[in-house]
Amino acid sequence: MNILIISEHPEFLPERKTVGSACMDLMVIEDVAIEPGKIKVVSAGIKTVIPMWWHAKVYARSWLPTKQWLTLANAVAVIDADYRGEYRMQLRNISDQVVEVKKWTRVCQIEFCPTYMPELWIIWTPKVPELKLICDPLKYRDCEILYPTDRGTGALHSTGK
Repeated sequence: MNILIISEHPEFLPERKTVGSACMDLMVIEDVAIEPGKIKVVSAGIKTVIPMWWHAKVYARSWLPTKQWLTLANAVAVIDADYRGEYRMQLRNISDQVVEVKKWTRVCQIEFCPTYMPELWIIWTPKVPELKLICDPLKYRDCEILYPTDRGTGALHSTGK
């Protein structure tokens, strides 16, 4: 199975800025203002379909704290293979002033990784899936229906029901 990144708009699709980039950049899809010391959850405008035994990690871009006075509130976000909801980034303002982030600002980066589960008795080497970027408003809207999982779109804390 491939890794699918699905967006409603081509502008929101993540991209590598150089051939040697380890991750693809994610951006905010609307202007936001974050109060001092506060956390704001902002959309990246994408959803994914990740094969079993793989996951995604979302990191802050390296300049985020020094140029924007922002960090990721959860340090590193881990997106499980069975999550079908919209990607959201928890940005924390570490300054004493309101921080304004303009639409299209690249604030985070995404990496796809194999998931190691030592409790499984099978020893395997995962085949690296092909990455496909899709701009399709219908697939974006119906992601959970087209690629169903038990978890679906359950967001933060959704596995602790």
